[in-house]
Amino acid sequence: MKTLSIGLTGGIGCGKTLIAKVFSHLNVPIFNADTEAKLLYQDDEIKEQLKTMFSEDIFIADVLNTKKLSQIVFSNKEKLQQLSDFIHPLVQKRYQSFLNKNTVLNVPYVIMESAIIFESKWEKYFDKLICINTPQNLVIQRAMQRDNASKQEIMQRINNQLSVEYKISNSDYVILNDDLALVLPQVINIDKQLKTLSNIK
Repeated sequence: MKTLSIGLTGGIGCGKTLIAKVFSHLNVPIFNADTEAKLLYQDDEIKEQLKTMFSEDIFIADVLNTKKLSQIVFSNKEKLQQLSDFIHPLVQKRYQSFLNKNTVLNVPYVIMESAIIFESKWEKYFDKLICINTPQNLVIQRAMQRDNASKQEIMQRINNQLSVEYKISNSDYVILNDDLALVLPQVINIDKQLKTLSNIK
């Protein structure tokens, strides 16, 4: 048996965290790339480097103001690239440790949940990719409510990511999350396929 490395992706507001929770209930270990990045932002050395890269203004009482940082990077592609080049290798290193730990435990597969697998050119690190497909009107509505952001801000983020169509066409599995289709049967079906594949390998 081989512990498979699985990427779970999709655009902003597509419901990645919800789908990851469903997989988690099936005892699948989940690595949330956003959460891990936020933990890195608490490191003193990393804080100093971020202040140098962007400005001291992105911290309030030594706590990262993620909204301020988002405004900077999503309105400037060079700044976004700069942040990505700095943080992404550190997140990837943490994921590799997570994968190694679960490989020792003989887990059939683990999942990294990340919106930017394709944007970061991480697809090569995974055995299989799962993409969540959600209609854009729902995506905008969910993201505006969740992040207390304007439609313009959400569209800016969407435009900084590759299209969902591209992600779907380059993924092995697609989960439709449109508030109509049942999610659980889709997840159970993929879970069975991945466990079978893990045993073959």
